[in-house]
Amino acid sequence: MVNQPGAARVSSLCLAACCAWAGAASAQTADELIDGPPFDTIVLENGTDLRVRPLDAPRRNAFRKPTTGDIVVKPIASPDQSLRVEWDAVARVRWFEDVLLSASQEAIDADDFDAAYLLLQRLEASQPRWPGLAPGFERLLREEALARFRAGETAHSLALLGALYDRAPRSRGLSGAVDAVGDAIVEKLWSEEDYRGVGGSLESLAEQFENLPLKTPAKWRERLAVKQQQLLTQASGLLDRGLPSEAREAATGAAALGPLDARGEALVRQIQQADPTVRVGVFRRAPTGDPRPRIDRPAARRVARLLGGSLARLDDYVGQGGAYSSPLGVLSAGEDRRSIRLQVAPEQLRTDPAAAHAVARTLTRVAADPPAEFAALAQLVDLVSIESAGRVTLRLRTPHLRPEALLLGAAPESITRLTTTDWTRDEAGDGATRLVCEDSTVALRRVEEIAYEDDGRAIAALARGDIQLLADAPLWSLPSLRKLSTVQVGRYRIPTVHCLLVGPDSRLAARRDARRAIVYATPRAYFVNDLLLAGKRMTGVQVLSASLPTGTSLNDPLRYSYTESVATRPYRPRLSALLTAVSAQIAAKDAESENLPEEPPLTLAYPNTPVARLACLTIADQFAAVGASLRLAPYDDESELTSLADYDLRYAEVRIDEPMVQAWSLLGPDGLAGDCSAALLTALEAIPTAASGEELSDRFFEVHQIANGDLQVIPLWQTVDHYAWHTSLTGVPETTVDLYQSIGRWRRGSVGSRR
Repeated sequence: MVNQPGAARVSSLCLAACCAWAGAASAQTADELIDGPPFDTIVLENGTDLRVRPLDAPRRNAFRKPTTGDIVVKPIASPDQSLRVEWDAVARVRWFEDVLLSASQEAIDADDFDAAYLLLQRLEASQPRWPGLAPGFERLLREEALARFRAGETAHSLALLGALYDRAPRSRGLSGAVDAVGDAIVEKLWSEEDYRGVGGSLESLAEQFENLPLKTPAKWRERLAVKQQQLLTQASGLLDRGLPSEAREAATGAAALGPLDARGEALVRQIQQADPTVRVGVFRRAPTGDPRPRIDRPAARRVARLLGGSLARLDDYVGQGGAYSSPLGVLSAGEDRRSIRLQVAPEQLRTDPAAAHAVARTLTRVAADPPAEFAALAQLVDLVSIESAGRVTLRLRTPHLRPEALLLGAAPESITRLTTTDWTRDEAGDGATRLVCEDSTVALRRVEEIAYEDDGRAIAALARGDIQLLADAPLWSLPSLRKLSTVQVGRYRIPTVHCLLVGPDSRLAARRDARRAIVYATPRAYFVNDLLLAGKRMTGVQVLSASLPTGTSLNDPLRYSYTESVATRPYRPRLSALLTAVSAQIAAKDAESENLPEEPPLTLAYPNTPVARLACLTIADQFAAVGASLRLAPYDDESELTSLADYDLRYAEVRIDEPMVQAWSLLGPDGLAGDCSAALLTALEAIPTAASGEELSDRFFEVHQIANGDLQVIPLWQTVDHYAWHTSLTGVPETTVDLYQSIGRWRRGSVGSRR
């Protein structure tokens, strides 16, 4: 042993000398053992326990006490002191690992399974091969699984048995325990007629415990086969009675119980022909009022592809330009880019011979008194005329880089009727949105949108095949969705700009410092990187310095509107608090008041969707951290936007297809921002007359800088949004502009695909 001068000495002749060092060796609680510093215990010949810092002993789990010599230790009671102990004064050494193991078994005896697990976990982290550790874990998992089973927590019990199987696949009595728990789970699902759950549970049992001689799957096999045939007979009867939707439900339950025979597959094909319905999970209900699309109304834009309401719409990007269409007819641009031609569809003219004249009159009125979305059109249009039967021509004062884009937006009310399609809306009053197509050549002629508040429930429904498509998959769910064998994931072509709109009557409208404070108080990078992406990276998902799209890739045609050199404001809560105080002082001075007024909390309105809800809760938490308060006001239906007025901020998810036309709808006067500065107005007015792509980018650079300084619209982040579909649905593209753009190619396959 090392000779340490000055160390007190305990020998076989003077055992009592250690009492001053030992102190009161009271038993430690489980919490102290879990979180406290480790120690070893030297038990002296006189029965005294001396707790010391862990001994530096080789092979602790196989240590043998020397018969001669001594050791220098540091008592826990006096860690700055040293004590030399002769081995002949030591009865034995109690290792900290043994203390943890013993305490864990006592915790199991007391049914304190959480403490037992933490104690064993600490032991495993330092000494994974310690004698008794493996049996200790086995006992813990077995005892807790039994306790959970007795309490009716069968799913938790089975999960514990799964952990036991992973650690000790030959553990005594494991097969019987899994059979008992598994049988109870399946019996409950059976009684609830949850046949998908029955099939999935039996399949999971076989996969998770593949080498155990289980009796439960075989016991249920015969019952499943009998029930499957009963469900197929029921489905056939429902189909004969003209109830295809109910027949599909019965056939889906049959398919969930096992592979279908030839009779079952034939019946599924019959049901498919009789029930051409696709069920779509959504987080935003389609608006019940005005269905016309708007850049900040994602649900209205979604159904507008089927119901109409658009004057023109983007279909895709071709090279550096866009491909556009119109529900009114065929849209094209002149070769000199100084004219737009709209050939009204023949079917529209047959229904209304004066349709072209109605369109021409409406566009003339729009040019004279434009809403924000057609401000660029009004700035450039020189003449609206009817050149030939059904052809409306708009002549422009100067060339435009993408003339058809000038018509992007909702059709004015006077011609909305002319934009209708073969699809109509069927309200059933049960919360679902049903869209029906009158064209019998379309394979899937019915769309049923089912609203979910929780993304977990929606994804589970998609995996089971209860819905065939999920319209919006949160970014954090993509890794788990891609692991599902029954699910495929697609991407929307246009990114979404997330921002905060200032209320028209809010005190924030006149306080730029207060708007800057909101930016500094919002942990935007944290939300994007840690919450949305869970530490991963995705091109196109980023914090924004202005509410303009940056595209989904480096060569995206949309990138012309965004300048990466304009820096984003960082998260600075202290600066936010300072700016808030300065803003309040200025407001008090303007009001000629000596005291700072007691201002009510700001109100933040937001759509009650998973991403918006998480974002606004995060923002509210940070407001509280800087001493401010924020009242959250969720809304469920986009129809509420027409009457929503009493708010300071509104969380908006905006899709801008062509910034050179639609930037005005967001940032310009009478747009979503409500108003803009004279400098920003001048910059926006210069956009439509840009003669080249380079000139367009230069002019947007000025718009970007001014918008970043004014903050009339508070930028948050951009996302690249995704959708997901069940593999029983075919014809869905991997990328699309709008969800229902390709619905004419969709087909339904087997209703009962199983994982």
